[in-house]
Amino acid sequence: MGGIEMKNNVLYYYGNPAGSYKDQKATADVMFKSQEFEIWLDENGFDAKWEEGIFERFAKGEPLEPLDQGTPLKNVRIWQLKPESDFRLRFRPYEEALCEVGEISRENYNTVYDGPLETNDLESIYAKFNMDHPEDFKGHSLSISDVVELYDGNSSTFYYVDYIGFTAIDFNGDEPRQTLGMSL
Repeated sequence: MGGIEMKNNVLYYYGNPAGSYKDQKATADVMFKSQEFEIWLDENGFDAKWEEGIFERFAKGEPLEPLDQGTPLKNVRIWQLKPESDFRLRFRPYEEALCEVGEISRENYNTVYDGPLETNDLESIYAKFNMDHPEDFKGHSLSISDVVELYDGNSSTFYYVDYIGFTAIDFNGDEPRQTLGMSL
């Protein structure tokens, strides 16, 4: 389904701006509603809402209101394996790494980015750290076995970049809480 793409919180259906997304919620124009698009949204973990007039608003250059405006943005930390860490941890799916070496431990990682971004959406963060690195990013492109942390003054959540998608983890090695889809 190469005709559906995501960029800068906009969903494109065969090159046409068809909707927007944020935090696994998507709003798309009903004129693009098709079995292919619905399957793609479902496979990528999006809760889809269909509305009329979205395409026209894009065509007129009107900004779409971000979905779920009440959610404040968190800061982001990107964690990547230290050069001296166990080689069996590198580029491994989460379950495979657990079987090989046990818990995923912060001791094996360095922080290569710490700061604000314009999004909390994991897919947008993935794209940012693969195509348009922030100037103060000191690591390699985001890839499997890296950890993304979203945090504020009250809490942190950690996501292991998995073979497909992200797996929410306790950075001390507890079992994953949920898996979120990702495509790129």
